[in-house]
Amino acid sequence: MPEIPGNPPLSGTHPSGGRHPTAPGGLGLSGTGNAGGAGKASGSEDLTGASRGKTTPRYFGFHTDASIMARLAGMGLSPTLGNLRIAQQLLRYGEGLDPERINEVSQIWSQIGEGDTTKLEAIVALMSKGLAVNAGNMQAMGQLLSGGPLSHLLARLTMAVKGESNPQLAGIGQKLNSIWQLGHLDKNLLGQLKDFQKLLGGLREDFTRVDSKRLSPDTATELGRLGDLLEAHRLLTPPGANNFYLPFFIWRQHQPLPAEIFIQEEGGGSENTQPFTRITLAVETLSQGRMVVDMTSMREHLSVRFDVQDDKIKKRLDPRLAGLRSRLSQRNYQVDILACQALGASRSISTLLPKRRDIKRLSRVQGVL
Repeated sequence: MPEIPGNPPLSGTHPSGGRHPTAPGGLGLSGTGNAGGAGKASGSEDLTGASRGKTTPRYFGFHTDASIMARLAGMGLSPTLGNLRIAQQLLRYGEGLDPERINEVSQIWSQIGEGDTTKLEAIVALMSKGLAVNAGNMQAMGQLLSGGPLSHLLARLTMAVKGESNPQLAGIGQKLNSIWQLGHLDKNLLGQLKDFQKLLGGLREDFTRVDSKRLSPDTATELGRLGDLLEAHRLLTPPGANNFYLPFFIWRQHQPLPAEIFIQEEGGGSENTQPFTRITLAVETLSQGRMVVDMTSMREHLSVRFDVQDDKIKKRLDPRLAGLRSRLSQRNYQVDILACQALGASRSISTLLPKRRDIKRLSRVQGVL
């Protein structure tokens, strides 16, 4: 397996490429770590070890490829293409640059990444969330980063199940048919979200009871992909009874457009803190690309931010904000912030991920040296 030049490799065995092997009688959906880092995939080692969660000095600044290379050399690291890619991903996730972290990521990447930049991003994303870097978590994160939205996976799985006459898929087929009846805006959306949650949870349970050896390769692959995506969602959802995340879709012009809702409640644990609720809604639109709406409410105070993909869309929405502020005020909300910002593709994959800065625009990442 190739190493990343300039950094010493970790010792140990290299897992095989491709999809992670599934456990007998199931589809590899159990045994991965959680937000606290507890628990690991069976037979998988957390490659970050005791360093996970450790804080070291980190250096931000204006960054181009040339300045990153100079920074690497100044820190005593080889200014190689591999280290450049690592530094870019760390900056993309707001991790900053420090020699220890770059060496750690380099060693893990050379051990399990095989030079694959998607695997590199998966490693950095897991580390940025304090999650174990093991085979199960890497497989789930890789599916989230490069496997497409839920609606696409459901469509492929539906076609695979319909093409296979297997009694053990009957329950899965019925749930898939029920899911495709949801997502209509002319019906009660809240009730449909509850149905989405129930059916997706039922599918996940069905996956663990299916014997993958008795399925066609296509069906087993699609079941595994959807299972990996749902596992990634579980991993990234913060622990707590008041946190809720659900992927779904909305039908527009006969297309199931991907959408997500993420609800977090925090604070209120002591006399000096006020509880607040944050609701993040992301929707793929037909004409304006992906739009993310962040709403934070504390008592009667409300802040709303619209994240869109480019300045043209922002210019279309800005004139409408005054009317929205007026309507919210009529409902007795004190609107503290109402703004629209163009963030490119930084929130294009999932609201559960930190904002992913555009690697080509890292010159805008600033901080304290």
